[in-house]
Amino acid sequence: KFLKEDPLALRKATARFLLDSVRLDFYLRMFRTKISKPILLLIAGQDKIIDNEKTIAFVKGFASGSLIIKEYPKAHHTFEFEPEPQLHIEEIKEWLEVQIKK
Repeated sequence: KFLKEDPLALRKATARFLLDSVRLDFYLRMFRTKISKPILLLIAGQDKIIDNEKTIAFVKGFASGSLIIKEYPKAHHTFEFEPEPQLHIEEIKEWLEVQIKK
């Protein structure tokens, strides 16, 4: 209900947005064996947009020696609209703090 009534919600995507999305997908497929930076993947268990199993399998193909996958079984696609968004923000913050210390 919140999103349906939100006057600032985006309901259309521009051609530029879609083109950039395709370019990003292409880049990731072409260079995934060269992506060696640490990765934190947060997965929403109730996501109706992303195929979690395919996403996890894809990211596991990256060259990163540091991959952390956290699944939130009750969460939906957009973490910031979950009942307790600070939990996800805190998870990211803690991960970043560890990365900074390395």
